[in-house]
Amino acid sequence: MKITIEFFGTARYDYGLPSVELNWPNQEMNLGKLWERLQDQFPHTTSGLRSSAAPPYLVNLDGQRFITDPATPIQAGQHVLIMSPDAGG
Repeated sequence: MKITIEFFGTARYDYGLPSVELNWPNQEMNLGKLWERLQDQFPHTTSGLRSSAAPPYLVNLDGQRFITDPATPIQAGQHVLIMSPDAGG
């Protein structure tokens, strides 16, 4: 299955690209597994994601809702938006 991840704000700067498509074997995907995959692919950026009490990024699923629970399922074809929690002004 294919999942599109888009990076916004400082996440785009940190990852060095606006988006990436991940191909995932035909098995269950969730937010926790996504973070593990990103850590494997971008170790310089995601090293503290799973151990941090306050995650450095907000995660939105399909522009509809924010997700934080690592067990949240992610389905084929969904768009995951990763952005910084900074407020502008």
